[in-house]
Amino acid sequence: MGKFLNVWKKVRDYVEYFLIYSFGGWLYESIWCDVIYHKRGFLNRGVLFGPWLPIYAIGFFIIIAVLNLLKIKKPWLVFIVGGLIATIAEFVASYIMEYKLGSYTWDYSTYFMNYDGRIALVPGLMFGLLICLAVCLLHPAIIKLQKKFQDNKIHNICFVVITLLFLVDLISRIWLGSNFKG
Repeated sequence: MGKFLNVWKKVRDYVEYFLIYSFGGWLYESIWCDVIYHKRGFLNRGVLFGPWLPIYAIGFFIIIAVLNLLKIKKPWLVFIVGGLIATIAEFVASYIMEYKLGSYTWDYSTYFMNYDGRIALVPGLMFGLLICLAVCLLHPAIIKLQKKFQDNKIHNICFVVITLLFLVDLISRIWLGSNFKG
């Protein structure tokens, strides 16, 4: 039973990271990009119905792995390397989306120092800042909270409910199609 509990806690922790960073990406896209920066009003920028953008969580896991592999801990290096990785990922994703879907869902052509509207300086700097904040401040705080509440029944119930909602949303998109609206 002890081994099962340890595996459960590890899986729960990583799924929580995934859900938290998916939600953080959704917040960034839906609030910062649309409400504040583009002043278009609130749009659900996610491809799912709920408040999550899984690509941000996947990106976070990749960035954490690269930072750990390179043993990068200094915030200024996290900012630079994280911003570069995110910009390269966005660049590659734009070509994949264009190939698969005929276009990509952003256009930086009016931004300073952009390349073909696919990447630009300001979004790269913003990604670097968000990654630095997530890696240096948010992630350590999340780990502390997880340790503090790891055996809390309410925490575990909330985790299961939110995870099930995410999975239902993810599976329903197979039949209903993308929720993306802008």
